[in-house]
Formats: sequence, C-alpha cells, structure tokens
Amino acid sequence: MFSIILAESYREFVYFRRYIFERFSSIVMLSFIFLGFVYSSSTIINGSFVIDKVSTSHKLIGFLVWFFALDAVGHLSSALREDLHIGILEQIALTPYSLIYNMFGRSIARFFITLFNALLILFLFNYIFDLKISIPLKVLPFFFLTYLGLYGLGLFFAGLTLIFKRLGPVTTITRFLLLIFTGALFPVQVFPESLQSLSKVLPMTAGLDIMKNIIFNEGGYKIDLNYHLLLVANTLFYLFLGIIVFMFLEKRSRKMGTLGTY
Repeated sequence: MFSIILAESYREFVYFRRYIFERFSSIVMLSFIFLGFVYSSSTIINGSFVIDKVSTSHKLIGFLVWFFALDAVGHLSSALREDLHIGILEQIALTPYSLIYNMFGRSIARFFITLFNALLILFLFNYIFDLKISIPLKVLPFFFLTYLGLYGLGLFFAGLTLIFKRLGPVTTITRFLLLIFTGALFPVQVFPESLQSLSKVLPMTAGLDIMKNIIFNEGGYKIDLNYHLLLVANTLFYLFLGIIVFMFLEKRSRKMGTLGTY
C-alpha cells in the first residue's frame, strides 16, 4: 500500500519535470487571468490605473486558495482519463488494493507541486503590486481542512470518471463556481440570499473566509466556534462523500468489467 502511494507520488514528480513547459505555461496563463481581474476592478484616473492594494490583497489570497482548488478538484479525474486513454489503468488496477491509494499518492505530489507554483505567484504579485502580504502559521490548520474538502470533491469526480469516462465541462463549471461564489474575488455578502446559501455549502467558502480574517485582521482574529464547526462539518462531508462514491464506483466498474475501457 505504501509502495503504491510512493510510486504514484514519484510518477507525478516525473511528469512535472518531464512536461515542465506545460506546467509553467499554465502558471503564466493563470497569472494573466488574475491581472485581468485586478485591472478590470480598478479605477482609471488621469489615464492610468489606480490599484486598491487592500482589495488586491484579498483577491490574491482568494485566487491562491482557488489555485489549489483548481488542481484538487480536476486533476484526479483528468489523470484517470489520461490513463484510460493510453490504456494503462487496467495494469495499475492489478494490485489487490483500491485505486484510492493511487489517488492519494498523486494528490500528495500534486499538493507540493501546486504549493511551489502558488508561492511563485504570491511572490510575483507581492512584488508587482507592492502588497507585502504575510501569511501566519495559524492559517495552516484551516488551509489543510479546506484542502481536504476540495480533495474529497476531486475524488467524487474521479469516481464518476471510472463509470462515465468523460465528464465534459462538469469539473470546469465546478472550478469556476469555486472561483466566483466562495469569496475568492468578491465578498459573499454582495450576492443575493439564494446565491449566498449556495456559497455556504461549497467546500472552499468557510475556510477561505477564516483564512482571510486571520491574515488581514490586524486586531487579531476572534474565534467563532460555530463557524469553525461549519468548516469541519463541510470538510468531513465532502471528504467522506468523495471516498465513499469513489470506492463504490470503482467496485461497480470492476464488476462490470469496464475499468480499463475508454
């Protein structure tokens, strides 16, 4: 089991090194998307942009958390689809263990790869906009809780991929829901009540809100136990949903004999 996790982690690092141009071109593309959001919401005075540093700092933290969501939600299903396409998934599944351990190994490696890329983006925009954002260590527990919920959602889509093979734009739609309706770019409070209700059940909203409060609240973050319990409950729901759905659909796919078909 541990050898599977290590092997899959190693394979992800090999892929990153082998296709490094693709990875960094994605960072460039996402950087331009963020610049578009910043300049589209800025004010033009005397023919030049005036950037609100506070608003840009909030957007950058939200964008970085979404950067992790972007990978956590969609990478596992994309990786499975690629394995199906090149015809190696059945060979990978010959071990007596569930494919969920393969997914776990890949997620560990992707987390560190995404962390490296996110730090590059943070340092880049800190320098460009002179933001001086510092992230305290007390943010980390809430970040990992949020990431686990996102990972559970990624497992859910990976399980669907084992049955339906191609999910179309489902993961893309979900990623942009997480970008728009979780407070990453706009405060959740500006949305109508119906959309605020949607926002509260998404796996990124509560964690991102807590992280922003810790980072930007100079007077010190006041602990709201109910909100913390909401984050824990939200994370556990998505994590267990993802694990249960993935393992159930994997067993069904094996029983149907369609695990390796594309």
